Amino acid sequence: MPRTPRRPRFSLALGLIVLVAAGLRITYVLAVTQHDERLYDATWYELSARVMAEGEGFFVDPFKALADPDADEPNADHPPLTVIALLPGALLGPGQAGELAMRFTMVLIGCGTVALVGVLGRRLRGEALGLLAAAIAAVDPNLWMNDGLIMSEALATLLTLGIAYGSYRVLTGDRSLRWAAALGALVALAALARAELGLLGPLLVAPVLLVTRDRGWGRRVLATGVAFLVLLGPWVAFNMARFEEPTTISTGLGLALRSGNCDTTYYGDKIGWSAVFEPCTPPRRGVEQSVWDAQLRRDALTYMRHEVRRMPVVALARVGRIWNVYRVTQSVELSGGEGRPAWAAWMGAVATWVLVPLAVVGGLALRRRGQRIWPLVVSISVTTLVVLAGLGGLLRYRAPAEPALVLLAAAGLWALVEARRPAPGLEPVGDQGAADAPPALAER
Repeated sequence: MPRTPRRPRFSLALGLIVLVAAGLRITYVLAVTQHDERLYDATWYELSARVMAEGEGFFVDPFKALADPDADEPNADHPPLTVIALLPGALLGPGQAGELAMRFTMVLIGCGTVALVGVLGRRLRGEALGLLAAAIAAVDPNLWMNDGLIMSEALATLLTLGIAYGSYRVLTGDRSLRWAAALGALVALAALARAELGLLGPLLVAPVLLVTRDRGWGRRVLATGVAFLVLLGPWVAFNMARFEEPTTISTGLGLALRSGNCDTTYYGDKIGWSAVFEPCTPPRRGVEQSVWDAQLRRDALTYMRHEVRRMPVVALARVGRIWNVYRVTQSVELSGGEGRPAWAAWMGAVATWVLVPLAVVGGLALRRRGQRIWPLVVSISVTTLVVLAGLGGLLRYRAPAEPALVLLAAAGLWALVEARRPAPGLEPVGDQGAADAPPALAER
């Protein structure tokens, strides 16, 4: 009898999936995103990395620094981690090679997300689910679109997934100080990529530590807190020392809040969107950045108080936009201003419509098997809560939730496949089977 061929090892199969993911993302960069010349947040990230690589300043206003090397106005429009990740690419120089290197840095980070989706899927329910989830992540437009842009989304997505993975390590028995410290470090790094991801600390990591209380619990909490402070503290101290107004992680909250809370985004056809320019956010003219940020925050909060009756409708519109169920065509068109071609954004919308129902099925299936799904649910919920709280409904804001959605959807697809399989010992007996069956069974 011929020997049954061995199944490829998990790591080999996962490696092949990651190679496919890399090929797709590299093709997207070379064919599409490297030709993007729009002015949006990606410009700030790229120029900031170039300014530092050329020795013109450390987190100073990149637009002013490039125009005047003596200008050293402090800048923290965004948290620092993405710029730091882009520095090796920026060191290649100001030409096309440097820009491509920065884009390929994001590709590498995106491939890391695909690999980690597979590893976490295996921990949730075995190798088959891990490989299925990784395959979905490899081709999910809502992931590879971000991996071709010089933006924070790819890094924020990987770090959010890393926090979920670390949470499952602790929940499933690894109560070492190493993983406790890793969780604190990952939350700090996530906040240094996208400030709102710091919410994963109290909303995910703290509950994980609480439900795993034992004799070593106090030391684990201490290790988590120390790791968090060691990584986040220096940046906060740096900002507090160089700005006029108290500044912790970034000076971008005011702009984000004001862009999502004004007449343009509360009334009319752009309800729930984000209007970054006038009349919602007038340009900063000679005002120190932290002062301007504080003023925008005050203006946004004042507007929200005056429009409190309108806020529930606007909040629902925001959530509807990021989950592709409200004014999808308009959101797709508007997102083109942030490096997302309409055809790719439409592919992302269709993927969402497929993945969300599968994720519901997958969550229920995992719960029936006694698996904890709340770390994944929290990863998804943080994004939704931030948008509900006041940010505009930009499609890219949901990026950190995508791996958790993919994992639950993979579990749902696997559950549907298993449901169609006949139970062991109950295979239907056809005509040939009845002829070969014992007489008693054939008579029945």
